[in-house]
Amino acid sequence: MTASLPPFLSMQVERFYRRRGFKHPNRPAHPFWYSLHDMGPDSVKLQSNDYLGLAGHPYVRDAAVTALMASEGGGVMSQVFFVGRHEGCEQRRFETRLGEFVGPGSGILCQSGYDANVGLLQAVATRGMPVYIDQYAHASLYQGIHAAEAAPVRVRHNDMEDLRDKLIAGGAGVIVVDSVYSVSGSRSPLRKVAELAGEFGCLLVVDESHSLGTHGPQGRGLVHELGLVERVHVVTASLAKAFAARAGFIACDESLTEYLRFTAFPTIFSTALLPHELAPLHATLDVVMRDEERRQMLWHNVREVRGAIEAAGYDISNGSEQIVGLRCGPVRSAVRFRDALESRGVFGSLFWYPATEWQQSVLRLSVNSRLQQADIMKLADVMKAVREELDGDMPLLAAKRRRPARPQALATSIG
Repeated sequence: MTASLPPFLSMQVERFYRRRGFKHPNRPAHPFWYSLHDMGPDSVKLQSNDYLGLAGHPYVRDAAVTALMASEGGGVMSQVFFVGRHEGCEQRRFETRLGEFVGPGSGILCQSGYDANVGLLQAVATRGMPVYIDQYAHASLYQGIHAAEAAPVRVRHNDMEDLRDKLIAGGAGVIVVDSVYSVSGSRSPLRKVAELAGEFGCLLVVDESHSLGTHGPQGRGLVHELGLVERVHVVTASLAKAFAARAGFIACDESLTEYLRFTAFPTIFSTALLPHELAPLHATLDVVMRDEERRQMLWHNVREVRGAIEAAGYDISNGSEQIVGLRCGPVRSAVRFRDALESRGVFGSLFWYPATEWQQSVLRLSVNSRLQQADIMKLADVMKAVREELDGDMPLLAAKRRRPARPQALATSIG
């Protein structure tokens, strides 16, 4: 037996289950916690962020295996003591290569995209400094503001008038946005954001987790696609999306890279990536750069999937990219929706508080380049059938108007 929890923590845990209306884990669990259906060979799988289908790619897999077999352990130590001292080391080489690919020419690898965002803001923002952050920005960016003891200034989603008003009131600081938001698939109006950052003398940080590899020439990202490389100071990214790896990256100029290497806590207090982790990253970058056909297929599938869902009568006007966020209202409604889809062989991801605002859950479908026409046709049929089955009980799924008066609000998003 384990030790009994102290009363204050027991109360917190019980309150957690009670507020959400779910049974305690020691009793039969509510179906929110698990899928009722197994994935069969004909299932349409729309859960993964592997947008380009690179997980398990033979070239990438072989690079990892070769490096693992040849490895003698590598530098199992902090980046400060290993990467910082060896200009020719493999991590440095990949950092330079990916930094040049993204744009600034320099950068630093982190253990995850979460670490990249937390470490960046912890190091560049100061106590009390205003950090203007889109209300749907990733939770790690909010955590970075907290780590810096900076002042979060929450901006209504993609509302440039609200951002301007808050900049006038608060003055220079840091502006933080996602290029593509991870729950709804909406794009940031980056050109306007960059204009305001320049006008008010702000540092501009763009999280490209959901656009690196999928957008722009050779997959260089939305900042590249829009010609904003020289106006965006820092790009961050999780490499666990299109790159299908477990790592994060900060792209910036060389002076800021070295500053971050020795001041951002996640780079100081985390172990450097190992050789068998770096080799597949190199290989993945090779594939991302040269395989334009994967991106073309991804965007073909995005158009087909979005068209099929809209034709089935759903309102997905809250986004436009490879992420489709279906707004379901209370989480119990989302559970019913998810189960109705899964019983017919379509699998997405259920998002709810704190990834969304309270009682505003979302079922996310992530489109990828591997979907076949048969998958899309099945998805279209299933969406229609589920709409007919649940529409009366789930009005938020129906496109009652061509455009909603205001999108359903989401809180900080997750990857």
